[in-house]
Amino acid sequence: MGFGIYLVYLDIKDYFIYKIIEFQIRASMFYPKTYKLLYFIVKNFKKNLKRSPNRTELIKLLYLTDLEYFKSYGEKYSELNYIFYNYGPWTRQYHQILDYMINQEIIEDKKFSNEDAWSYSIANKKPRHDVELENDISTILENNFFIYKDSVLTQILKVVYTTEPIISTKRGEKIDFTKVPLNIRNKRLQYKEKRKKQLEKISKLQNNIGDHDLELLEAFKPFRDRANELI
Repeated sequence: MGFGIYLVYLDIKDYFIYKIIEFQIRASMFYPKTYKLLYFIVKNFKKNLKRSPNRTELIKLLYLTDLEYFKSYGEKYSELNYIFYNYGPWTRQYHQILDYMINQEIIEDKKFSNEDAWSYSIANKKPRHDVELENDISTILENNFFIYKDSVLTQILKVVYTTEPIISTKRGEKIDFTKVPLNIRNKRLQYKEKRKKQLEKISKLQNNIGDHDLELLEAFKPFRDRANELI
């Protein structure tokens, strides 16, 4: 008898326990970078911004850290797929991962007095998964904390709403990070990669150079010179 048939005999409570366990396995397998990044944002938020973060502030710091990482490396650090929701970048994955960490007593939540909102801090329980950040993302996160030190939520939101890729994204659409202007480091890496491919193509033709190949070499010269300037 298959697992799906056994599931029929579970009552409602057991079913929800099963779903929680199922997601816990998925969270540790498919979102390890987001897990680590969220852990360190919660851990260092109060020290830098003089207050405990709420859910909106956490996801905005996740987004801004992904944004700076993309500028340097041409890809997001986290596994999150952001959309432009009512109040900026949002993803259901974020809420699932945060709830998972709360259920595991890695992060604890506390309701603000007289408000329908919650703040978050690191619990005493040791994380079950690796939470060591790589140097590159750790540096970006530290820089973001320095930039937004003592900032209130409205100031952080202003930065989010006035920069790419948000300004060219409609509400409800997926946020396209390829619209983000890359910094000079990433441009250099792109030039080097393109140059490598061109050189490989030329290398294959070097034993049989004809008129067409000479034209290719001449056409490639300005590109090669420009790449050397940037490296």
